[in-house]
Amino acid sequence: MLDLGDRAVELVHPGRGHSSGDLVVRVPDADVVLAGDLVEESSPPYFNDDSWPMEWPLSLDIVLGLLTPSSLVVPGHGSPVDREFVEEQRNTVGIVAETIRDLASRGVPVDQALETGEWPWPREHLATAVRRGYEHLPRSQKRLPLI
Repeated sequence: MLDLGDRAVELVHPGRGHSSGDLVVRVPDADVVLAGDLVEESSPPYFNDDSWPMEWPLSLDIVLGLLTPSSLVVPGHGSPVDREFVEEQRNTVGIVAETIRDLASRGVPVDQALETGEWPWPREHLATAVRRGYEHLPRSQKRLPLI
């Protein structure tokens, strides 16, 4: 908790998602959460070379735990959103993570995963997410491709 005099704010590191340094600011008396790039309204979430696609859904679970039904969420990109929007984005990011996990466990090589999987967003948007997701999976969740 950070006391700003007439207002207290909470700084929360919910875990890794868009980057390893994601930080969320909660203003409890205003019921506002500044979510940064963990939530993006103007386009699908941007997976970059320092994103953590396998952990992003869990980080959004922490953000959801900070919200009330009437919270206003200020995303990193786009217009303010509500809890329902964050839930929907969390579920879709979760689909990306689970699809990566499923493909790797079935032995689908990373260079074939984009074409093999059924994705919630355009494939060209997910190339980095798939590559990073495969890199972050524990060895026990990866199967060698069948020849």
